Amino acid sequence: MTKVIHVVAAAIANSQGLILVAKRPDHVHQGGRWEFPGGKVEAGEASEAALVRELQEELGVEAQAWQPLIDLHHQYPDKHVRLQVFKVTAYGGEPYGKEGQPLRWLHPDQMQAEDFPAANVPIIQALKLPSLLAISPLSEDEQQLERWCLAQLAAGRKLLQLRQPQWPVAQRLALGRRLAPFCAEVGVTLMMNVPVQAYQHQPGLGLHLTEAELRACRQRPQPTEVWCSASCHSPDALALAQKWVDFALLGPVLATASHPEQPGLGWPQWQSWVESAALPVYALGGLLEQDLPQAREAGAQGIAAIRGLQC
Repeated sequence: MTKVIHVVAAAIANSQGLILVAKRPDHVHQGGRWEFPGGKVEAGEASEAALVRELQEELGVEAQAWQPLIDLHHQYPDKHVRLQVFKVTAYGGEPYGKEGQPLRWLHPDQMQAEDFPAANVPIIQALKLPSLLAISPLSEDEQQLERWCLAQLAAGRKLLQLRQPQWPVAQRLALGRRLAPFCAEVGVTLMMNVPVQAYQHQPGLGLHLTEAELRACRQRPQPTEVWCSASCHSPDALALAQKWVDFALLGPVLATASHPEQPGLGWPQWQSWVESAALPVYALGGLLEQDLPQAREAGAQGIAAIRGLQC
């Protein structure tokens, strides 16, 4: 029977939105790299109890409030590692390296993948992404879609998706280019549903792939500075997504008005599929903003919705 090693890690956030990281000792595996503090869960210990204990032992702080961030699983020849990551939003005390480890406060945008162990890269991506992804309604009216985008920006949304599959590609691109400066000005990314070969990068725009486009990929569709995502409807599609894109949308969790003939996966099956995915995944399908806590408990980055996130 494969040995399961359960590890918890913490992304501790301060009031300025900076995240605490610690430097690994030079003599250990991947020494000299930065990581998120944490450690092994002891036999019979709850994950949350392990989180509190580890932060007290390593940093001298008392974790007071947290939420699930991402749950990662790695299968090795002789063991299975579960890395359960929490975002700690309130704590008591001033953190310091009780074991002599150097500490730094970094904004997620300052975190470079090469400075961290490979297993930490999905954590960095999860920290950079918001919990809500608003998807545009199907409309033929460009002015209505412009108003939708501006209303989402006014509501503080940080990640949008412009799909409009019924439009010619050129029309989608033209609208995206018009909206991109408004998005870029306030640090928002507008994911464009256009073919890979048609996409033209500019600040404020990302690229979203259909599952068919994802399956056709043989390399990452755009450079790493461009946010790339994909729609997924199966575990094998999620496996491809973690090779080629930054995050995925998986659904439907529940039956939707737009696809009433397609039954929802339900939370148990959705969670079982996501457990093997080493990237942030948004839950999609029939969800509202109030479903966010349940989505996080199931391992989601957050929720993506059309009607559920209208302004």
